[in-house]
Amino acid sequence: MRKKKEGKAPREGKGPGGRFTEYTPLSMSREKILAEISVAELKDVGVKAPKAPPQEKKGVDKTK
Repeated sequence: MRKKKEGKAPREGKGPGGRFTEYTPLSMSREKILAEISVAELKDVGVKAPKAPPQEKKGVDKTK
């Protein structure tokens, strides 16, 4: 167990890691962006859908 050092002020927390402190505002509303994404043909550009979770095996005793 560490002891607190006496006479030192508590350290201030650092900001978020990374180089960017600002971001560029979006040119259109989030709703329009999400609507466009929902109708996009993602398979055409090589984006794959996430895999389905594995199904439970029948006959496996889970009570143990």
